[in-house]
Amino acid sequence: MVTAALVLSGIEMDESEYRETLANSNRFEFTNGVVTAKRGPDMTQKKHWIVAEEFTVAFHLYRRSYGGISAQTPTTDFSSDGDRLYRLPDVAYWAPGRTVGDSIAHPPTAAIEIVSPDQSVPDLREKCRFFRRHGVDVCWLVDPQRRWVEVWDSSRDGSRLGSGDELASIALPGFALPARSLWAAIDAAPA
Repeated sequence: MVTAALVLSGIEMDESEYRETLANSNRFEFTNGVVTAKRGPDMTQKKHWIVAEEFTVAFHLYRRSYGGISAQTPTTDFSSDGDRLYRLPDVAYWAPGRTVGDSIAHPPTAAIEIVSPDQSVPDLREKCRFFRRHGVDVCWLVDPQRRWVEVWDSSRDGSRLGSGDELASIALPGFALPARSLWAAIDAAPA
């Protein structure tokens, strides 16, 4: 039963079984025959939802003018050189002309990872580097609890933005999301 596996990590499974059962669950990632849970029991709390929603709204408005498409937790195929790798960015955006895919996505233009209480920040930083090595133009790592954003792109490897800075990238011309708007959305949320 799939629900029993929700808190397990390191389950062995072949790629076709993963694609048929867990790839669209928005919860499990796959690395060369081993499935791991993206979310533990203490993940995805209200601050996480709010930040994901702010990115979703910002990308929705952006694509009205510039095109493209965005999604929350899309199962994304990062496989290469014989390695079979599927990851789930918390939020992703594909610029116009970028191949998106159908039920399994291709690497996006932008990937956003949002720190949850039971996640390791060093592991998420490595995940952002992984995204960059596998074709993602920009990755933003957001910690809604400590209120910081780090950036991975062609000129930065984990640079932390200042509180008054905007999330912007040459890969997304015209896109700008003030970091302070993320914190304001958290502050404005009902208890």
